[in-house]
Order: sequence, then C-alpha cells, then structure tokens
Amino acid sequence: MLYTSFGRTVFNLDVNNSNTPVAHLDISVPAEPLLEFIEWEETSKHNIEVMNNTLDYYRFFDATKHAEFLFDCVLETLTKIIPEEIKYLSHFDEYCNTPQK
Repeated sequence: MLYTSFGRTVFNLDVNNSNTPVAHLDISVPAEPLLEFIEWEETSKHNIEVMNNTLDYYRFFDATKHAEFLFDCVLETLTKIIPEEIKYLSHFDEYCNTPQK
C-alpha cells in the first residue's frame, strides 16, 4: 500500500503468514529538504504557484531501503523457506509412498 500525505510519502508493507509475525516497512520521505530548491509564490486565492521546474525532484526517489528489504526477503526465501518446503514435501512424499498396514 502507498499512502501519501502533505509533505511526506509513507510506504506500508504488511507480510503475514503462519510462520512469521506481521512485519511493517515504513519508509518516510520528508519534503523539507527540497523546499529550499523550489521557487514558489502565494496566489490571490492563497494557493501556491511553483515558479521553477521541479519535475526532476519527484521523478526519481532513493529506493535503497526498498531494495535492501526486497533483498532480505529473497535471501530468506532462498535460504530458509524453500529448503523447509522441500524438506516438508520430501517427508510428505515418503509418508504417502510408505505402504500402510
């Protein structure tokens, strides 16, 4: 989910299954550092008119934390979840292929 409010963007990611507790990834991006680079004027209706080109400020964002979180998820999947699933399925197959009395 992506929530946007005035001055910041918050990304919420909820992961929940039977083996892990709910995990939250909240990454806030405050707008204050950009304000010094934005030229603006108040309009007669008390709105704001941006005077310079600000497209590049918002076109790209720092996704480092997102990439790190995704990397951790993939690493856990490859090193823990998939091996456990293979072990479970192997035991299940062994049980199903064992003659029952």
